[in-house]
Amino acid sequence: MPFWQAAREGRFLIKHCSSCGRAHWHPRQLCPFCFSAETEWWDRFFRPPLSFDKRQRSKSH
Repeated sequence: MPFWQAAREGRFLIKHCSSCGRAHWHPRQLCPFCFSAETEWWDRFFRPPLSFDKRQRSKSH
């Protein structure tokens, strides 16, 4: 399986659907969103969006 070979090389693969354009995890033959068999391995850095408040908070005395 390409996933394990890439992992041994220090890379992370995810599956991507060519039909609907969505990436998915756990790797499987069919896209879990549109059920297309047109999936391929992506060797890309996957970074989920961050959603946190960057403002500093000050303590009130």
